[in-house]
Amino acid sequence: MLSLAFSARTLVLFRQLADDTVPDYLSGLLIGDGVRAGLATHSAVDGPTIIGRGV
Repeated sequence: MLSLAFSARTLVLFRQLADDTVPDYLSGLLIGDGVRAGLATHSAVDGPTIIGRGV
């Protein structure tokens, strides 16, 4: 997870991610890691339900 978080800086430096989208990118990484960890510890669950706002 830590290396993915640091990838935000690299993506900005190589103009693959805009400065103003870094918070959303990091938020997505944290949410994804939370879902991954939840599925790993609760394997009996059919699947996650993810709710978010539209773009």
